[in-house]
Amino acid sequence: MNEDIFEKEVRNKILEWNSISSNQVRNDWEFELTNLLYSQRHNYIGNLLYEIIDLLRYNDTLWCGPIPGAPCPENLYNDRLTYKSFMDYFTRKLNTETHNRIYQKTRDSIMIIPNECEVMDIGSLEDSSKIVSLKKGSVDFINHLKKIGLKTEGYNYINMRLLLTYYHRIHSPIKGKIERIISVPKEDDLFGNNSLSIIDILTSNGNVYLMVIGEANIQDFQFEIKVGQEIDTFDELGHFDWGSQTIILHPQNFGDLKIKEKTHYFVGDNILKNK
Repeated sequence: MNEDIFEKEVRNKILEWNSISSNQVRNDWEFELTNLLYSQRHNYIGNLLYEIIDLLRYNDTLWCGPIPGAPCPENLYNDRLTYKSFMDYFTRKLNTETHNRIYQKTRDSIMIIPNECEVMDIGSLEDSSKIVSLKKGSVDFINHLKKIGLKTEGYNYINMRLLLTYYHRIHSPIKGKIERIISVPKEDDLFGNNSLSIIDILTSNGNVYLMVIGEANIQDFQFEIKVGQEIDTFDELGHFDWGSQTIILHPQNFGDLKIKEKTHYFVGDNILKNK
C-alpha cells in the first residue's frame, strides 16, 4: 500500500473512532486497525506512529476500565523512545537499568509473571471455560493436552492478555530446563485460527507449561531458546512478532497465589505469596 494512502486511511479511521461512542467502536476498531498496521508494520510511517500509539493507549484504558497496577511509563523500561515502524515499537526491549532492577528482584522468586499483561482469569485446569479464545470445552482441552504429552492432573492455569501497547517480549516464569517446544497446528482448533506454541519447562517442583498464542494468520513467535537449555527465572524466551495471549499451566502445589484476576502486571512481578 502506498504510504500516503495508508496515512490517509489511518487518519480517517482515527477521526471516525473519535467521533462515535466507545461502545460502537469497540467491536471493530482493533480488528480494522490491526489489518491496516499489519500491511505496513515494518515500514517507516513517521509521526503517524505516535498518533496510532496514543489512540491504542486511550482506547485500551477506555474499554478495559481502570486496571489496578497501571502500565509503566515508556521511558522507565524502553531501550529507546523513538521508533521507525510499528514493529520497532512492538518488539522494543527493556533498557539496561530496568532489566537489571527486575533481574535483582526475581532472584528469590519461585515463579514470576513472564510478560506485561492483564491477568484475565485464574483457575483449575479442570474448568478452563473462562480462558479467552479457547475453542474447546474443558474435557476436550485436557484430553488434547494429554494427547500431546502434557501433565494435567492437579494443574492450574493463569490466563494473560497482552494489549497492543504492551511490552511483547516473553521471559521465563521459572527456573528449569527446556524439555520441549511444541508447535500445535491451527487445524487442532484449540484457539480457533490462532497459532500456538507450548514451552515445556522441567523444574524441581514439576513441569510448568507456557503457552504462547498469536493473532489468527499473523503471529510468529521468535524463540531465543532451544530444547535442552537450562534457563533461569526472567531469562528471555523470545518475542511475539504479532501476538496477544499467554497461559501458564502449573502444579497446584506451588503455593498460594499473590496475583489477582483483572489486574495489570509487569514482567518480574511475583506470582506466589512471600516468594
